[in-house]
Amino acid sequence: MNINIHSDVPEGYYGKLASAWLKNDKNLRDIYPVDEANINSLQEQYAGFNSNKRERLFGILTKQYEGIELHANVSANLEKIRHDNTFTVTTGQQIHIFLGPAFFIYKIAAVIRQAKRLQAENPDNYYIPVFWMASEDHDVAEINNVTVFGKKYTWDTAEHGPTGRFSTKGLEVICDDLMGLVDKENVSSEIHDVLKVFKEAYTRFSTLSMSTRYILNELFGKYGLVIIDADHDLLKTELQSLIHNDLFSESVFDSLQTASASLKAIGFGNQVNPRKTHFFMIKDEDRLRIDREGDGFKLHPTGEFISKNNMMLLAAEKPHVFSPNALLRPLYQQLILPNVAYVSGPAELHYWHQLFPLFKKELVVAPILILRDSFLFLDNKTLDFLQKYNLVESVVWKGFEVSSICLENVLIGENKLSQEIEELKNKTEIVFQTLFGLKYKNIKELRTQNKVWIKVLQKAVKSVLNDVRKQTAFEPVFNKLQKISSLYFDKNNPQERSLSWLELLLKTRNIPIDFLFDIPLSGHTFGTLSV
Repeated sequence: MNINIHSDVPEGYYGKLASAWLKNDKNLRDIYPVDEANINSLQEQYAGFNSNKRERLFGILTKQYEGIELHANVSANLEKIRHDNTFTVTTGQQIHIFLGPAFFIYKIAAVIRQAKRLQAENPDNYYIPVFWMASEDHDVAEINNVTVFGKKYTWDTAEHGPTGRFSTKGLEVICDDLMGLVDKENVSSEIHDVLKVFKEAYTRFSTLSMSTRYILNELFGKYGLVIIDADHDLLKTELQSLIHNDLFSESVFDSLQTASASLKAIGFGNQVNPRKTHFFMIKDEDRLRIDREGDGFKLHPTGEFISKNNMMLLAAEKPHVFSPNALLRPLYQQLILPNVAYVSGPAELHYWHQLFPLFKKELVVAPILILRDSFLFLDNKTLDFLQKYNLVESVVWKGFEVSSICLENVLIGENKLSQEIEELKNKTEIVFQTLFGLKYKNIKELRTQNKVWIKVLQKAVKSVLNDVRKQTAFEPVFNKLQKISSLYFDKNNPQERSLSWLELLLKTRNIPIDFLFDIPLSGHTFGTLSV
């Protein structure tokens, strides 16, 4: 396995805000003024994250790991949480079945690498990598399928509500199907063992959240990765003030509007539009949006009405029935973890920039933001093709039309025909000069005829270039380039979002993509993987 680290991200690969952020846009830095130069003062702000909070967090995490054999590095990191000089570096994601698309693993690799980097740069403290399972998310269609070598495997579940609470029933059948696919691929015993991890998880543990924790611990426990499920009654007591301010005042909405206006003023819109309320209620295993209506609240989509007084009682006595939406989830994270850095995707990076005034308003620590790593996987046949025709990735990323012109130049000879016509023009001019010296009377007529002839040749060259893609000898080559462009270099549908981790595993034959943890300790990485 080879990793080629690029210095530049292809233009348009990330959204407008993430691209500007990578270029250290000053206006964006002013809107979210937290960077690693602030890390000492950031850590000092966690003085209030006292021993009681740490002991409670340690106890909850330890309880969540019951029934799982922990790697020594995970045990050590759990123990470190009890120390006041321990901080977390966090990333999060929906809990896709079979770990979903490739970027899921890129995120995990990035958070482990960034924690390791901060540890090396700040040896007096401890930094532990944390994966936040988005177990309260209720978008089933986002997580209930996986595609491997063109075949889509879908988990048919009738459940709804927070996906982390779903029963794993039915996933063992998909495991068996995938095991049959693996057998056809004639892979190593280590690959089989990975599928056995999934089978064990989905048959031994009753919920998607518990089974995902088991899988991640088996695959990444040796790196000390700690997994948290924040859908927990005790953890949600930290939400009481935020619930109250969101539902019963305008303070949350106003703060979000302030940041949204600042972003709009410098040319960026909202990734997530602020609402008057930003909480869901978990009721009867449904996750229902809370909307203000009249002198109370209405739950969507059931239409149930809850009076203001009853909602206040629920917020005070049962905070565990409330679930923050995407905009408020980062504040929940920062309330329950001593977190100094968040490793985000490009879309997440955008909505985090809507939050800084709210962090200040709620007196919550705002972490350093780090964009997750991105990779493009290319097999050797594809690499050989690109190298054979001198097609560098920076050109191919510009799209098929641009790269096909480069291919034409390689196939025909770069500017060769145009150069030959130019040489012909120069040679005929020499002949005309000689004839003129010999007092030939019809030079003007010859020049006119020659210009016509040159135009005929230029038109012929243009025709040849336009038709070169259709020529029998070259058509397969252009078809191959077009296939490569759409399969690997489509910025509107990045490979890392469409290629499943399982397929990447089968193609690279690396367990569990360990090479991602060996790249240099640095900031954001964009690179190419190849075998």
